[in-house]
Amino acid sequence: MPELTASLATPAITEEISGEDTTAENPGTGRIFAEARLCWRYLAVAARGGTTDESTDLWLGHCAFHAGEYRKAMQVYERMLSQKNCAQEVFLYIACCAFYLGLCSEAREYAEKGVKNALQNRLLFHVAHRLKDEKQLMAHHSQLQDTTEDQISLASVHYLRSHYQEAIDIYKKILINNK
Repeated sequence: MPELTASLATPAITEEISGEDTTAENPGTGRIFAEARLCWRYLAVAARGGTTDESTDLWLGHCAFHAGEYRKAMQVYERMLSQKNCAQEVFLYIACCAFYLGLCSEAREYAEKGVKNALQNRLLFHVAHRLKDEKQLMAHHSQLQDTTEDQISLASVHYLRSHYQEAIDIYKKILINNK
């Protein structure tokens, strides 16, 4: 993800975003509001037809995705793929959009082209569940780590498979570890 101190960020927003009282695990309300304000600025530039670069396009896709505009985000990311030297993470971002649109086969295709990292594994884990591919589900399950994100993904799949107690146990463990 691009730095939040992009060209559209004002010094006040940059200070809010990079404030010392926030951490990656607990961004704080100041950071959340500053990021939201920055997202609206990027969307305003796009609406006016302003020029965009890779960083701006990444933010446009990010903002559209988090606003629930998955098709719009997907279009932004697909446009980026046509550019030279496009970051491999863009394939994963498109895969996430496709997954939220219910296009699981497309999500798998894009995810497999993306960078091999924890996000890719979590996404393919959820896709395998949706496609009822037990072999792939177990393969990706075995690659999950003891990170909060991976454990939340595991708990959600347990819940979706009606393994409620396993899901509850994982959520409780996460809560205890993140007090």
